[in-house]
Amino acid sequence: MEAFQYPEIRDIYELQRITINLLALKLGFNNDPNVFHVVVESMKKSDLRGFAATTRNDIYSKMHARPRNSGSSNFDLQSDIDELLQERRYQGTVFLPFRSEGQPGQALDSMNLLYGIGRRLGLKISYSTDISLQLIAACGIALSQRGQYLPYDCRGSLLRDCELVYSRLDRFPCGPNVDASPQSRWSDISPRINHVQPIRPPQFGPLLPVPPPPELKEILSVMKRIEQKIDLNLNIGFSGAPPGPSHQLGPFENVGEQLLKHSPTNRYTFSSN
Repeated sequence: MEAFQYPEIRDIYELQRITINLLALKLGFNNDPNVFHVVVESMKKSDLRGFAATTRNDIYSKMHARPRNSGSSNFDLQSDIDELLQERRYQGTVFLPFRSEGQPGQALDSMNLLYGIGRRLGLKISYSTDISLQLIAACGIALSQRGQYLPYDCRGSLLRDCELVYSRLDRFPCGPNVDASPQSRWSDISPRINHVQPIRPPQFGPLLPVPPPPELKEILSVMKRIEQKIDLNLNIGFSGAPPGPSHQLGPFENVGEQLLKHSPTNRYTFSSN
């Protein structure tokens, strides 16, 4: 008779898988091996269901949010995981399901399995502590580094799940998401309003002189030529030389008309005001 025909055994496995996934979501790409000891010590302070509920509440607290209900049944916890995965997807940091269609390549007992995962992740295993708790913590850390979670499998068990995770770690030592951006942190991606960047005025450097438009350049050029002509006429007048036959106007007579006359386009007018 299959063990999962007993509801109590099935519920225990579901809770173990839920706890692994909550750990993966909470740690979110955390590569610090020292977190393993902290997690295991926290798990020893309460039963597994209480630890899972506390982990769920911590994630929501970092998001400045709250779960839909405070229940800690497998159904309640799984519903919250589904919601948290949606929030991750909404913020662009997707956790993917860990899928392995085949069977583990080598059957290992729980002790050797824990040792293998710990060696791959650099974890300090304590053989005096409950092996199942350490397997849950190690598996959660492994999945957190990879940005993955365990989907439910009616054929699964804690040992089988950990064997599949170890097999993947053994063949792919470096997780694909170990260099994930800081956006992966729950406190950084939530609440959503924190993602909206404040509107700030543009930053300007020191003011630079504005070049004159082409029309102004033409006017200035004409005025400069008139000024040079006036200076020339003044010099001629003071030198005592008789004016030439073409000289009809004094140096300051009808300057406006001369300006218009010398304008390249002859299209500028000046107001008497």
